[in-house]
Amino acid sequence: MTLPSWFVIQITAVASLGGCLFGYDMGAISGALPQLTIDMNLTPSQQEWAVSILYLGGGLGAAVGGSICDALGRQRTIVWTDVVFLVGATWLYLANSFTSVLWGRFVVGIAVAVSGVADVSYLHEVAPLEWRGAIVSVNEACISLGFLLAYLAGYVYPSNWRIIFGLAGIMALIQGIGMWFLPESPVWLAEQGRVEESRKAWKKINGRQPTESDLPALLSPIHHPDDFTYQLSNSPTRGGGGGVELHTFESLDRITVINNNNNNNNNNPNDDPLRLILWIRSKVRDIVATLKRYRRQVTIALFLAITQQFCGQTNVLNYATHILADNAQDWFTLAIGIVKFVVTVLVIWKIEQVGRRTLLLVGMAFIA
Repeated sequence: MTLPSWFVIQITAVASLGGCLFGYDMGAISGALPQLTIDMNLTPSQQEWAVSILYLGGGLGAAVGGSICDALGRQRTIVWTDVVFLVGATWLYLANSFTSVLWGRFVVGIAVAVSGVADVSYLHEVAPLEWRGAIVSVNEACISLGFLLAYLAGYVYPSNWRIIFGLAGIMALIQGIGMWFLPESPVWLAEQGRVEESRKAWKKINGRQPTESDLPALLSPIHHPDDFTYQLSNSPTRGGGGGVELHTFESLDRITVINNNNNNNNNNPNDDPLRLILWIRSKVRDIVATLKRYRRQVTIALFLAITQQFCGQTNVLNYATHILADNAQDWFTLAIGIVKFVVTVLVIWKIEQVGRRTLLLVGMAFIA
């Protein structure tokens, strides 16, 4: 297996800083809340709002994050998200009222959710195919590292919640500057029909010109070739799919033109109310058909996502200093961050050998 290039390693390090920001801003409230409560004389209800308002912002960010990534591109979305992180961190550092703290946490929550979408998308699309899983896993490890850094900040600055919140701005500034000089995702560029720019980005990332054999790796994160309805001459179709095998970047150029023309012809229903109704109905049918096709996967995903939150691990991470309220609370909280980071790295390292389901059952058993 060929090792990823030094430039890919740099991209992974810079983009994964978003994972550190993600974890840091979620964990920072644990160390900041005790002193914030004293300084602003917060009631238990206000403490709950200080914690949970980030998740309200996260809900908004999650709802629009994917659309923003598709519209602006992955690289630009990450840069703008870092700007939002920086604004939120600065806002919190300068906050002089509880209302200001709430607004700052809400803004940071939006950035956390959008970052979770953009960073993973970018890493997934720039990574060499054979290293894609490992590189995306780095971001997950960095989320746990972010929690550890947040608890470490709470340990070093137990009586200064402004510094705890403000340190996130430094990470956002570093990532924003680093991302500014990185190329856009070649996958996103190809999806937009900007094939020549996609070639240049691919070359910059991988240090060589793309070849015919690289095209499947470039297109695989976008969609399966069976999704194409245009059949190229002399191209063998996939069994029963009616699609095509893509052999060259020239074929991508031609398919892009065909699909763009089809989009221009069929996806402008606003000039006719009847066409608009038919268009909406077709979209609803598409969504229903997709849900039916992947109903088992959707059910499993929803079940795991919901039960993961109901098991209470997020509450423990956010209220660790309150739960462990004694003279050793700072050490205990820091220990939680260390264990979380170490176990995350071990799981990522061994997940292929042990298996997802086995590790999931072991983890649930420990929680129980």
